[in-house]
Order: sequence, then structure tokens, then C-alpha cells
Amino acid sequence: ELFKARYGQDADDESDSGLEYDADGTAWTKAVGTGPLTVDVLEARLDEVKQLYQEKFGKDVDESDDGVEHVYDKDGTLWIKTTGMGPLTADVLEDKLAELKDLYRDVFGRDTDAESDEDSEL
Repeated sequence: ELFKARYGQDADDESDSGLEYDADGTAWTKAVGTGPLTVDVLEARLDEVKQLYQEKFGKDVDESDDGVEHVYDKDGTLWIKTTGMGPLTADVLEDKLAELKDLYRDVFGRDTDAESDEDSEL
């Protein structure tokens, strides 16, 4: 039901509607991708994840209540100011990265460490 709701077709449908035939009559499966990732696509996905987080936990991801503050320097670069949490270590960064990968997998159903077909063609 989730697949049908999102993509408009039944995942168990065995019709050959996705097949196309060339001049020799050979059947080909047509695959249509979304193209390369762009900043706009990534920002839209990030907004979707933030919305899901807010729905699940009832608070805004961008609001800080743990001593972390977002500040911009004179060039407009975003910095994360952390107060009272000690030095940032490789272990802490790895934990945060693992948490982010888990969130990505939960939302998009793909492992960030798995190579995609697009990556292997490069």
C-alpha cells in the first residue's frame, strides 16, 4: 500500500507496462531516474526529514536547547557554536555520522555506504 500510495502503481502488479520493445522486438525494461542530485533536491529532502522529526518528536530540529547555537560570521558562513560540551572528538563525530546515516536509511530506505549504479559508472 505504501508503494502504491507513493508511486501510483502496485508493487505486485506483473503487467508489462514498464516494458518497451526495440525494432527487433526485444523487450527492454524502461528505467526513469530523477537525474543527478542537486542542491535543491537535497534541501527538499532535508526539509522533509526535518518535518518528519518535528511530527515525531514535537520540536524543531533547528531550535537549540542543549548549548548549541548557530551563528553566522561576517562572510555569511554558518558555524555551530557549542558551549560546555568539551572538545569534539573523532568518536563523537563518528557517533553523529552513524546517527545521521541511520536517519537517512530510515527515511529513504537506502544505505549511504552502499554503492549505487550511478557511482559504479563513473
